[in-house]
Amino acid sequence: MKLLSVILPIYNVEAYLPECLDSVFSQNIPDLEVICVNDGSTDNSQGILNKYKERHPEMIIHTRKNGGLSAARNSGIPFATGKYIYFLDSDDYLFPGVLQKMLDLAETNNLEVANFNVTKSDGNPYFSISDYPKMTLTGKEYIRKMYEIQPPLPPVPVWMFLYKRSFLEKYSLTFKEGIVLEDNHFTLRVLFLAERVQLLNIPIQLHRVTREGSETQSVTEHQVNSILFTARDLYRFYKEHNCTDKIFYDKVFQLYINVASKVLAMKRYENTYYTPDDHAKMKECLINEGWIMHCLLIRWNKFRWYEWYIDNSKSPGLKKNLRRLSKIYWKLFIK
Repeated sequence: MKLLSVILPIYNVEAYLPECLDSVFSQNIPDLEVICVNDGSTDNSQGILNKYKERHPEMIIHTRKNGGLSAARNSGIPFATGKYIYFLDSDDYLFPGVLQKMLDLAETNNLEVANFNVTKSDGNPYFSISDYPKMTLTGKEYIRKMYEIQPPLPPVPVWMFLYKRSFLEKYSLTFKEGIVLEDNHFTLRVLFLAERVQLLNIPIQLHRVTREGSETQSVTEHQVNSILFTARDLYRFYKEHNCTDKIFYDKVFQLYINVASKVLAMKRYENTYYTPDDHAKMKECLINEGWIMHCLLIRWNKFRWYEWYIDNSKSPGLKKNLRRLSKIYWKLFIK
């Protein structure tokens, strides 16, 4: 058994792949397993993989028909023999020496999940916090602590986490295929179920925020439906696990709000996405009066008033009074 398996889903990243692979193989981890999943690339990604295979014969290459990021990650997991698994996007790259630091944290504290920071391509960290929990917590405790420090933390991208493989296998944790922006669906379940989680607030990689051809670069109908699915399914997951802490449901609410913002970005003003059941869930998931007006406007106005409400350049005085009404509504009907 290896100590660490790095899984790289690859799709049309010939411009970035050599830098990514070099950053992995230069880590000087003797017990390292590199699993490259070519998800039906139509560029020269396969040729690049073949060249690296000549230099690193232990590298595993799995070539498959294009099925999307979730399917690529899932198909790499069965090849993994490492005690830990790390998912690295193949258009990003690791900083020198970070894999050893990640492993040291996980091994020293017997972690099921280790969380780290990254540097975005604009030079900024993914999140900026100075006071954060430096001890091992359960995943539920970790979510609460991070949320208290700076909502809506913790982050969800899987390339910010190191996972113990036996933990993923214990709960059959895999990625939901057929959706995009799938990390919300995966990570929030992982953290909820984990018993030993810890953060080391160091940057471990350079993450390219957007690139040409990326699935997340523009808003699509598929994105909207994926987020809507995640909100509904995450709500179901929490209910099945008898979760009553509203901090967890606040993320469900925020996913519903994200749906609305993306619908507006597509200039779709008719509310054909939410069902009456969705509106009931949104109301149940309200955590404070700050969200009430969002909930009410989305429920009754088919997005046009909601677009006006979230436009910071319009009617601050009127919006201030609406927020006062939200507090009254919160005290009378919700709290």
